[in-house]
Amino acid sequence: AWDDVPATPNVLGSLVNDLDLIVTDPMGVQHFPWTLDPSNPGVAAVKTQADHVNNIEQVQVTSPMAGVWTVEIFGFDLPSGPQVYSLGSSHSLTVGPFVQISYVNGLPQSIAPGSATTITAEVVGVSDTVVAGSPRLFFRYDGGSFLSVPMASIGGDQYQADLPPPVCGATPEYYVRAEGVASGLVTNPADAPTSFLDAPVEELSIDFADDFESDLGWTVTNDASLTDGGWVRGVPAGDGDRSDPIVDFDGSGQCWLTDNVAGNSDVDGGPTTITSPIIDLSAASDPVVSYARWFANDDFDIDNLTVEFSDNGGGSWTAVDTVSGDTSGWATHSERVLDAVSLTSQFRMRVIVTDNPNDSVTEAAFDAVSIQSTACSASLSDCNGNLILDSDDISSGRSFDANSNGVPDECESIGFINKRPSGQNP
Repeated sequence: AWDDVPATPNVLGSLVNDLDLIVTDPMGVQHFPWTLDPSNPGVAAVKTQADHVNNIEQVQVTSPMAGVWTVEIFGFDLPSGPQVYSLGSSHSLTVGPFVQISYVNGLPQSIAPGSATTITAEVVGVSDTVVAGSPRLFFRYDGGSFLSVPMASIGGDQYQADLPPPVCGATPEYYVRAEGVASGLVTNPADAPTSFLDAPVEELSIDFADDFESDLGWTVTNDASLTDGGWVRGVPAGDGDRSDPIVDFDGSGQCWLTDNVAGNSDVDGGPTTITSPIIDLSAASDPVVSYARWFANDDFDIDNLTVEFSDNGGGSWTAVDTVSGDTSGWATHSERVLDAVSLTSQFRMRVIVTDNPNDSVTEAAFDAVSIQSTACSASLSDCNGNLILDSDDISSGRSFDANSNGVPDECESIGFINKRPSGQNP
């Protein structure tokens, strides 16, 4: 059990920090906690998966086998960590000697080409002592053997080392290793180098962003059957009594809402549709559309919210996201454009909400739209084509530079190759 930090109001999924209780038997089999399915309240709890909904988790094993069991608390998601917790057990727990490696500042989701990335690890001996100088960062960018560099102590059981700057197309893979006086070598991930950490090499760019604080050209179209509840851009005016949002998603103030009035606010009839301005994605690199949506329908009937894409200015449309039932609360969603339409200068998206027939309380909202591309176009020196910058080839010992001109010997003439100092093998 843990006391979680306050969540953002009205956001679907209340956990901020999410811990996992991992119990492993002497045969290496993981036993999962009791888990309920919130969408099926009448279904009994199961023990087949990790729990990412609750801040109390319980693992129960009937007739446990004899032997050494391992109990671990894993930080599945810690945007506001570190997170303290309480642990109770029906049997006494003995803390054996081991070394624990964790990444206190998180890990890179992507790495920019030409930029070194600092990895910070906390290496703690539990009933054990970390061997001085043993923490090391292992890495490779070309799928070959792992190189390693020592991690410098920065105090407080923390160590740092830099991943060398990669070139476009590299596949950085890495892990950290340390040694305990009593427990021996340990890595994170635990089975490294069979498993390892990785991150894509890419540059992120924003092709389009709208927090709806200003009018960027979205238009509203209402079907003749709509009697109330059309889309309106503004600050939420209701108090949530009819499952409507009381605040926007991103905190900027305004969003799009269906019938933004206090009291009797919902869609009647429809559909009502908001359509984006034309967006030029012809030069975008694999763009992804992200947004926050809100949908509530108290009858759980056929009424829904649908998001559609068009690559010809609205001449034709492809549905990419449909929400039905009562899922009131802000939820984020992302869609890859190329999974639905082509990249053209005439991209548009639209959001459709309906309550037809008019027999339910239907509320919707839409906010925080962004279209983001990932690319890698940096021109960096990699003459030998092994996807590691030449200077890093040399400093790591993977390549030699007999004439100290910053170019690996194998990239130059045979004369330079033959000038390798004596005692250095190719």
